[in-house]
Amino acid sequence: MQDLYRSGTYVENVPGFHTEDAAWKVQQILRLISSVNPRSVCDIGCGAGLILKLLQQHLPADATLHGYDISPRGIEMCKQHEQGGLKYFCEDLTTQEVKPYDLLLAMDVIEHVEDYIGFLRKIRTKANYKMFHIPLEMTARNAWFPSTILLHRKQVGHIHYFNRETALATLESAGYTICDAIYTPAHEQSAAIIGRRENLIRSLFHFASDDTTAHVIGGYSLMVLAQ
Repeated sequence: MQDLYRSGTYVENVPGFHTEDAAWKVQQILRLISSVNPRSVCDIGCGAGLILKLLQQHLPADATLHGYDISPRGIEMCKQHEQGGLKYFCEDLTTQEVKPYDLLLAMDVIEHVEDYIGFLRKIRTKANYKMFHIPLEMTARNAWFPSTILLHRKQVGHIHYFNRETALATLESAGYTICDAIYTPAHEQSAAIIGRRENLIRSLFHFASDDTTAHVIGGYSLMVLAQ
């Protein structure tokens, strides 16, 4: 599966590495880190690196921000953002000896990793706090109509599927303590994420709770802060 990222195939399928959603993701990150006040942050699977660049604007001027990705093409895109304490590395953080960061970001990562439990255990010691963004694709709708998750599997390498309960249970089984978790609706992201038909379907659940909509229709991810 790693060949998808090292070979450049992923970049061909997703040319912008989802940079159109970076500002929105930073807004969600900021909702949960007020109690952390990080001065050092790493982003594992940083893609094109825009999340760290935007997050840097909200941190102290002397903060350290490091992005790691195994995609050479992705790191090439990152290099334009380097300034001050912001640096990027074409390395696998799980194999690196580093001083623990205050905060580690894994934004839409674990669903791509073959041994995701092993991966979670390896990165747990890399930072004091960890933040995960996990798409919730284990829904009633996808159980009946699996074409969407099969497309994501082929194009962008989603090989594991979660709902809120299994996502949190996965983190806990890997040794994490959950500090906070919030739903992040896809319809708040870029227009490219969700089409007109999808908006119409979700409008039928307008009066339902986020929890019900996330389990039945989908279109939600989970942002989790953990130790």
